[in-house]
Amino acid sequence: MSKYRRIKYEDRCQIYALSKRGSSQESIAEVLGVSQSAVSREIRRNRGERGYRFKQAEAKAQAGRKSVASKAASTKAMSARANTAATTRERCRST
Repeated sequence: MSKYRRIKYEDRCQIYALSKRGSSQESIAEVLGVSQSAVSREIRRNRGERGYRFKQAEAKAQAGRKSVASKAASTKAMSARANTAATTRERCRST
């Protein structure tokens, strides 16, 4: 296993196909080049009544990435406002 990497849509398709075929999580992980725990988490998070749903898994992953991006943007904006407020306070003190 190498460094961490996100599971992509193609990986999710492979997980679906291999699990349908009866492959173990360990063998799926080997094929994808990720850890067995990553495959286990992916299947657990995205299992429905009819088993692993790769399309739903991808939709959830994309929604999660969008929310992380919006949180990062809002944190950046808050940081900029805080810096502006600090600069303003410094100017007021120096006069």
